[in-house]
Amino acid sequence: MRGGGEIILQARDISKSYGGRTIIQSISLALGHGELVGLLGVSGAGKTTLFNVLSGLERPDGGTVLLKGQDVTGTPGHISYMLQKDLLLPHKRVVDNVALPLVLRGRGKQEARAQAASYFSAFGLEGAQDKYPAQLSGGMRQRAALLRTFLGSQGVALLDEPFSALDALTKREIHRWYMGMMDQLDLATLFITHDIDEAILLADRVCVLAGQPGQIVEELTIEPPRPRELSFALSQEFLAYKRKILSLLEA
Repeated sequence: MRGGGEIILQARDISKSYGGRTIIQSISLALGHGELVGLLGVSGAGKTTLFNVLSGLERPDGGTVLLKGQDVTGTPGHISYMLQKDLLLPHKRVVDNVALPLVLRGRGKQEARAQAASYFSAFGLEGAQDKYPAQLSGGMRQRAALLRTFLGSQGVALLDEPFSALDALTKREIHRWYMGMMDQLDLATLFITHDIDEAILLADRVCVLAGQPGQIVEELTIEPPRPRELSFALSQEFLAYKRKILSLLEA
């Protein structure tokens, strides 16, 4: 675990059912300061259910969620959660979209705008403050959504397939940029992906969620330090990780 093993987010023995059907069972995981951890699993394995519990949107049937050692189980507003779509409000300027988490925490609009605007340059959004979402490219919309997520976080971000809507070239650019921002901001990230290559290229660790009910059946540490070059995807080491993950998902 990066950051000397210091844990910022921990899930202990999480289980959740709907309508008498158990979706996830006995899931435990930990996220260290500055870590990037990928969560892989087939559709229906319970990835989104787990994120709903970790973010406090749902209360688990059993288990505990700890943020910096504090029990935040079933309590929203502590951990930022970004869905697959950017969900920027079309009628609001970009700066007001980004500042929304600060306003919801009780900041005045002008103060929230000023704080949000101070990050626009670092997030590659300089000059976009007064534009509307429809005026931005896909990559810039994603940066705006990620900035909004960061401003609502306490050092942890949950991202649900954050890069899936981007074309290949934009995705690679955003990958490298986001990893740089994580290191700069000391931000820990847990992200859902269906893309095995993406998980291996980006993550410090990959957790594989499988079965019915969903459980973490394997946790793989990806040894080469990040950021990793695309050439890593052609290596025997990369293919060994991929074969292992495929075997777990197919099983």
